[in-house]
Amino acid sequence: MSFDFTGKTDLITGAAQGIGQAAAKAFTAAGANVIAVDLNEGENIEHCDVTREFEVNQTVANAIARYSAIDVLFNNAGINKRIPSTNGPSPTGKPSSKSTSSVLSLWPEP
Repeated sequence: MSFDFTGKTDLITGAAQGIGQAAAKAFTAAGANVIAVDLNEGENIEHCDVTREFEVNQTVANAIARYSAIDVLFNNAGINKRIPSTNGPSPTGKPSSKSTSSVLSLWPEP
């Protein structure tokens, strides 16, 4: 199966590695104009901290100025924080922890 995103503009958050990086490569291969953002800048990755409203607004404004619109938002940025479990030891007897994740809203108010 192939997709054609020729002429479409895609904004991808969390694009420096993993799923976000793979999505950026796939959308680029499908012909999209890709704006890849992450906390960590890199080759073809722009800096944007999605927890900072000003940075998000600036990123969106720059994308619209460059391409007139954003057609696809791939909101992959998230926070994963390991915290000690309060449920006692794990079945293995080793210290346990739990992982909490949250995905952040990226779209600014009009």
